[in-house]
Amino acid sequence: ALVDVRDEDSDPTNENQTVSQGTGITVNQTGQDFSVAVTNPIIALGRITAGTDNSSGATVVNNTGGSYTVTLSIAPAPANYVVQLTANSAIGARTIQVTNQTATEFSVQIYDGAGATADSDWYYTVIAF
Repeated sequence: ALVDVRDEDSDPTNENQTVSQGTGITVNQTGQDFSVAVTNPIIALGRITAGTDNSSGATVVNNTGGSYTVTLSIAPAPANYVVQLTANSAIGARTIQVTNQTATEFSVQIYDGAGATADSDWYYTVIAF
């Protein structure tokens, strides 16, 4: 069989390929060359210490009593995202959870070891997918 020099096989039906970008992947074409890159899926992250917001990609409001509201800065808002939370407390165990999530914000609630709402230092990462 004859070998096609464009892709070194004998199948003449697979000579044209489609390259496209999607969520988290960019494609740039220069002539017949393509550069493909994975973009950063992290859209926001932060550290809340003593109620003070140290965030990138979002703002955090301390509603007191272990309740916080995080508003994402990215536009347009991602179709889907996950929130990873970590509580950090030197005075005992803490439980932290997302209590409400919309396209542009989410709420966080923190509880102490006895199950009562309580303020705490905490960290978060928001990942789009």
